[in-house]
Amino acid sequence: TFSSSVRSTFPLYVALGAVPSAAFNPRALVQRPLGWAWGVLATAARSAGFISCFVTVYMASVDIYNRYLSPRLPKGPARSPRALYFIAGMIACATTVLERPSRRGELLLYCFARALEILAAILAARGWKGVRGWDSALLAASVAVLVYAHRFERKLLTSLPRTVLDSLLGVPAS
Repeated sequence: TFSSSVRSTFPLYVALGAVPSAAFNPRALVQRPLGWAWGVLATAARSAGFISCFVTVYMASVDIYNRYLSPRLPKGPARSPRALYFIAGMIACATTVLERPSRRGELLLYCFARALEILAAILAARGWKGVRGWDSALLAASVAVLVYAHRFERKLLTSLPRTVLDSLLGVPAS
């Protein structure tokens, strides 16, 4: 899973790094194109490595439990305890040490948004009709967390999201 995950995510992270960097800092691209490209590729490699390690550790945790630690029950997701997936996620969170400390808070913000999305998908799969506009409420919660981080926990955001939020919301007074 690691190598297939790297192969599928690396091009995505190159695009996610190159486009905003070129759009918001074109001077660096023009003045130092090789340094700019190296920075984009290094960041993409670190991010693809992180997400690939996360997926690999998560899947390995579940697999180790199912192969060696589970009681003699029929295998498969229907028989695995729900807490297993939570614990596997907590174990996989240890891979955040692969990222720079300045990016770890940003990863938590990203994971929060994905957790809300997964919660909504699980509830929908279980037949929960929900409240009209629940997807808008999830978006509002995600944006609220970003705005809170922008205002009170600026160190959680790297320079690019901070710059974008500064241009949209203004620089908060200290």
